[in-house]
Amino acid sequence: MPSLLWFDLSMNNMSGGIPFPYCRLRYLEKLQLSDNNLSGEVPNCWKYSSNLLLLDLSSNKLVGGVPVSLCNLQKLESLHLSHNNLSGREIKYTTRQLLIDALIDLSNNNLSGYIPEELGNLHGLRSLNLSRNYLIGQIPWSIGGMKQLEVLDLSRNNLSGTIPSSLAALNFLNHLNLSYNNLSGRIPTGNQLQTFADPSVYDGNPNLCEPPLIKNCTVNIAKADEEE
Repeated sequence: MPSLLWFDLSMNNMSGGIPFPYCRLRYLEKLQLSDNNLSGEVPNCWKYSSNLLLLDLSSNKLVGGVPVSLCNLQKLESLHLSHNNLSGREIKYTTRQLLIDALIDLSNNNLSGYIPEELGNLHGLRSLNLSRNYLIGQIPWSIGGMKQLEVLDLSRNNLSGTIPSSLAALNFLNHLNLSYNNLSGRIPTGNQLQTFADPSVYDGNPNLCEPPLIKNCTVNIAKADEEE
């Protein structure tokens, strides 16, 4: 089927690995294999799928890393790999060239390591979900460069450090979840961040302070000085 444009086999009981021919259909624009029992690694053959706009492999039993050949998908708009058993730090290099301008969902996996600074180069991205992984380190300052971002979910990781004030530059942000990490310090203010009045956005970060939380940074600093 060399001229196939849309291939949807989602919500079935398919098992086994992802056959290589699926990612060699040169004219394919949408490939949806979500909600199955597919296992094994995501094949590293996507360099042939130059016209792919949407790739949805979510809710399977896939393992291994995010293949580097995804970098070749220059037209890719939406990447769904959530609810699998993906692991490793491969996310670090696959974001160097991607031009995804719609959605990246890698939530509910076993990804570890740091959030790459290169994510800030995805200036047109509208939704980023990296929740429920094992990511560490700080939230990159570069995320403030994703000017079109509407959804940012980094909840339930092991992120630490302060929340970068660059998030205040995300004027289209309407959903933010940073809960259940190890973030600390003052919650930035200004612009769009002022609209997030629900403290649950920051739940599970006991060392964060200032509104919308009731914890006051100044008081806590004074107490720390007294204890010294």
